[in-house]
Order: sequence, then structure tokens, then C-alpha cells
Amino acid sequence: MQHDSAAGVLAHRLHQSSQCLGAAHLMPPTGGQGGSTAVMDGYHLAWRLAYALAGVAGPGLVASYDAERRPYADALAEQQYANMVQRRAPHLRDDTVAEIMDPAVVLFGYVSPSGAFVREPGEERPLFEDPASPSGRPGTRAPHVRLSREGVPVSVRDLFGTGFTVLAGAEGGIWEKAAAEAARSLRVPIETYVVGGAPELGDPDGRFPAAYGITSTGAVLVRPDGIIAWRSPGEAGLAELEGALRTVLA
Repeated sequence: MQHDSAAGVLAHRLHQSSQCLGAAHLMPPTGGQGGSTAVMDGYHLAWRLAYALAGVAGPGLVASYDAERRPYADALAEQQYANMVQRRAPHLRDDTVAEIMDPAVVLFGYVSPSGAFVREPGEERPLFEDPASPSGRPGTRAPHVRLSREGVPVSVRDLFGTGFTVLAGAEGGIWEKAAAEAARSLRVPIETYVVGGAPELGDPDGRFPAAYGITSTGAVLVRPDGIIAWRSPGEAGLAELEGALRTVLA
């Protein structure tokens, strides 16, 4: 099968990887999240395999998967067990049983301790945060923000595809050129959107900068799996963006 671009190769590899993935977890069924975790594991692993197979990432990218996902799987198994004790076996409750968390926090508020993203210096990293008040920090799920695309309401997450995505603030037009140059240099697909800076993509509620922790000149880099890889609160440029991508791709 012939491809005319790196993006085409990656899309093909991603399709191949997603077809052959499987995952297994041993945990109580109470709560019903075992299957969901397996699906999410595949989602987080497929793009890593695709990029490694396409030759645009080092082996460290695939290796980073365990550091990112194992703490979540462990915490979720504890939640499943706590659900089982509460619903079916209260006599087993002791101080080793986890406190039951809000399911929304468990599903959407995970903060990866380490992995394929650029940690910010001096930050504290709880294992979970409230997704209703997202931090936008690297290693977390890119939060939903309602945008307007050519007059039609969309979620910011609808902008994500099989490549990387740069989301810039309303005055962050400089990031479009930086992302294009980084994409050519590293042979990875990058889509860039200036949020609120043009009628084509509006931020009607004005929530985007605060949700992602940037100013109008800043930007965030989002991975193909919808996880924030890096952010620049204010204006930066090619060197910083390319450096972040090289770190993520190992």
C-alpha cells in the first residue's frame, strides 16, 4: 500500500495497530469499568505503536505506556473492589479498602504521574483532579470546552484526529508557522487551531484559556489520544514546540 506522506503512513499504522490490540485486567466486575479500561488502554497504546512502526518515534515512546497507565489500572481495580465490598460483602471492609470516588473523577480526572509528556517544574501531581475544574496540565485529559465552528457548536475535543494538535489562544497565530515547521522536521502530522482568534473557530463562553491554563498568546500540544503533552502559557516558538515533541516521541 503506497502513501504520499508521513501522515498517510501513520494513519495506516494506526489502523493496523488498533486492529491487533488486546488488553486484560483482573478485577472485580462491580462498577463495570474493566472493559472500559481495556478499550482505553488500546486507545492509549495504538498511536504509540503506530508512530514507532512508522519510524518517527523511539522505543521510549512505547515504553512510556506502562508508567502512564499502570497507576490508573491499579487505582481503578481498588475502586472496583471497594464497590464490591460496599454492595456485596460489607463484612470485608477494613482500613485497606479504598474510599469510593466520584465516577466522573475516576473516568475523566486521572493525572498521569509520568510518561510521554513534558512535566512542568515544581508542580504537585495528585493522581486525580476534579474534571469540572480542569488544570490543563500535561499528562491529563484535554478538557471539553464548547466552541463554535462556523456557527455550529462543537467540542474542542472534536478537533482531535490521529495526529498531534496544537491549540493556540486568540492571539497565538505565531503557533501556526511553528507547528508547520515542526511537522516537517519531525515527519509527524500536526493540526493547528487558533481558538477565538477568527470567526471560523469561536470561544463563545470565553472558557478555553482558563480550562487549558494559557493566555491569549499561549498554546497547548495535544497527543493523538487526547492527552495534553505540553503547554506554553505564553508566547514561545519553534524551538520550544519541537523540543516538546522530541521529548514526547523519545
